[in-house]
Order: sequence, then C-alpha cells, then structure tokens
Amino acid sequence: MEQGSFWDFVWLAFEGWIGNIVLVLLALMSVGLISVTINRFRKYKAVRKDSMDFIQHVHGTLRDHSLYDLACIVQHHKSPGAIVIASGLVAFQKARMLGHDVALGAARRATKLSVREVHFSLNRGLNFVAAIVVTALFVGVFGTCYHILTGFKGCDGPRESCLAALDYEISRALVPTAWGFLLAIPSMWFHRYLESEVSSFDLEVETASFDVLNYLSMRAPKGAGEDCT
Repeated sequence: MEQGSFWDFVWLAFEGWIGNIVLVLLALMSVGLISVTINRFRKYKAVRKDSMDFIQHVHGTLRDHSLYDLACIVQHHKSPGAIVIASGLVAFQKARMLGHDVALGAARRATKLSVREVHFSLNRGLNFVAAIVVTALFVGVFGTCYHILTGFKGCDGPRESCLAALDYEISRALVPTAWGFLLAIPSMWFHRYLESEVSSFDLEVETASFDVLNYLSMRAPKGAGEDCT
C-alpha cells in the first residue's frame, strides 16, 4: 500500500465528530507521553549527575565536616540529598539559640517537609503517564466500537463484494484500538522505569535525612554563625 493510501486509511478510521474527538485524545496523549518522558529523562539524568558530584565533594560521611563546611558544600548542589541536608542545617542554625533539642526538632521537621517536597518534584508527570496507561486502550476501543456501529452503511451487490467491504470497514475500525495498544504499552514501560528512578531518589533523600539528623544530634555545631561566600 502506498504511503498516501495508508494515511488515508488511518484518517478515515476517525470519521465523524466523535471519531475526531477520539483522534484528538489519542494524539494529545501521544504528544504528552513523549514530552513528559523526555522531560523526566533529562531531569533524572541531571539530578543523578549532581548527586554524584555531591558525593564526591562530601568525601565520605557528614561527620568529616564542620557545620560551616557542610553548609558551604550543600549550597552549591541541587541533588535531592543536598536539598534535604541543606533544609535541616538551615532550620538547625535558625533555632540553635533556643537550645540544642529545640534546634534538632526544627531540623527534623524541616527535613521531613523537604523529603516530601523533593518526592513531589521528582514525581511530577508520572501521574499523567499512569493515566495514559489506564485510559489509552479504552479510548481506542471506544473509537473502534463507534466505527463498527456507524462505519458500515450497507451493501448492494455480490456477496463477495459485500464481505470485502465489511472486512475493510472492520479492519479500519481496529485502527483506534491498535493506536491505543501502541500508546498504552510503552506508557507502562516508561512509567515503571520512571517510578523506579523516583524510588531510588526517595531512598537517597531518606538516607540524607537520617544522616543529617544523626550528624546534628551527635556532633556539636562548630562555626554555626559563619556564612558561606
């Protein structure tokens, strides 16, 4: 089949205003899936790179640094772990005049809130991909059902010609379902992969939260009043 004939065949599978709606929905979900996936891939790649840089700058554990040195390090990084550690350090420094226990409680609340914020930031777009996984196939099947009900207008002629026309309409009606399958399956793969990436970052921020609270509780803050330049 020629290229033009193929696209004409696909276009005719979405006849009528309901068919046009199905076409628009499938097209929007396809474009949305591509844009969200590319955006998340780039985001996670950049975050992973900054996480590795942060680990190299820390050189081991948080206990190897004074509070001032650690605050200077985290200010220059945007990795999930650095963000959580920075929030705990800032909260601790602001509340340190009220006592060590009060400052530690403030740091605990700040890190807990920061963990949630980082998770929501990294998880942005995944609910849209999950929605495509659930709805793409149903939209395609709906388009197929609509075309089966309205596409075949009747036939007047030999039995073989009518059967051929019926087969043609049925095969054309399956185009929306095929599109739905081609959209839902990659969406599921991408969602599983992106979800695993978010889970690994969640583990990173939970570990960072534990480390900074343990650091602040076990070590007296030195140089707390200094500012990084």
